[in-house]
Parts: sequence; C-alpha cells; structure tokens
Amino acid sequence: MAEKPKWIVPEKLPTPVRVLRRRGEYDECIQEFVQSELTSALISIPGVRPGTLYSQLTKRIKARGLKEKVKVAKRKDKIYLVKI
Repeated sequence: MAEKPKWIVPEKLPTPVRVLRRRGEYDECIQEFVQSELTSALISIPGVRPGTLYSQLTKRIKARGLKEKVKVAKRKDKIYLVKI
C-alpha cells in the first residue's frame, strides 16, 4: 500500500472571486464629463478605491489625448474631474 503524502492534500483549484470590471467605465465617465457643461464633478464608481480610480482616470485621459482639456484632482478620498 502506498504511503499517504505528508504535505500534499488533493484539492480542486477554486475559481477566482474577483469581479473583472469593464474597462469602458472610466472612458464613459470621462466622455460624459467632457460632453457636460460642468467645470468640475465628483466621480464615484461603486467598488473602486479612490487610488485606483485616480490612476485609471489619469491613464485614460492621457491615452485619449485629453490632457489639455481635463485633469483629475484628488482631495482626501474623493476624486474629481476638472475642465482646464
């Protein structure tokens, strides 16, 4: 009879619990803000931490060539889009 492994326990790999976000959410926020008549707006996406929101909005603005029109501002734990 084969010896039972001491450190190995057979178990099936669980599926990831992390929910993947649509990348378009950030683009939608930016597009909606650019088309609005607002000069600044608080941006809040449920389930997204402020640091993540800040960095992703900044990356999307740069990728879309809108650095001359829109900037991202962070005040405490709140993220704002501001028209330049």
